[in-house]
Amino acid sequence: RGRKRDRFRETFCAAAPEKVDSRFVERFRRCVKEVEAFIERCQEEHERNEAPR
Repeated sequence: RGRKRDRFRETFCAAAPEKVDSRFVERFRRCVKEVEAFIERCQEEHERNEAPR
């Protein structure tokens, strides 16, 4: 499972920076931030639901 991510990272990082479209990188970073924020919201909600009433 982790091997696929490593291969992705190798491919992504091996791409010469000048070949990588900066707009793509920006969109990629924004995507990552949105996903992280989404996960945080889910975790907070989950913790609220788990809390004993």
